[in-house]
Amino acid sequence: MQGTIGVGAVELFVRVAELRSFRGTADALGVPRSTVSRRISELERALGTRLLQRTTRRVELTSAGKTYLRACSPALRTILEQGVRSRPAPRRRPERLRVSAPVTLGEGASR
Repeated sequence: MQGTIGVGAVELFVRVAELRSFRGTADALGVPRSTVSRRISELERALGTRLLQRTTRRVELTSAGKTYLRACSPALRTILEQGVRSRPAPRRRPERLRVSAPVTLGEGASR
C-alpha cells in the first residue's frame, strides 16, 4: 500500500462496483462524475493496483477489485451502520421561485 485510504474512497469504490457505473454512483451520491473518477484513481494509486477495468460502455471489476470488494464490504457496512461518515451529506441549494406581477400589485402593499 502506498498511501492513506479514507472511508469515503472505499464507499465510492463499493458503490461503483455495485452499480457498475461511475455516472450512476455520482448521481446516487450527488457528487460530480469527475470526483468519483478522481477518488477511484487515488484509491487505486494508494493500493498500487487496478481495481476497475473501464471502457466507454462498461465498468468491470478486475480480480484485485473483486478481492478488495469482498474484503472491504463487511467493514464498510459496519462503519456506515454505526453512523460514521467520511463526509457530510451533499447540501442542496435552495430552489428559487420567480414570480412576475404588475408593478401596481406591489404599490398597494406599501400603503
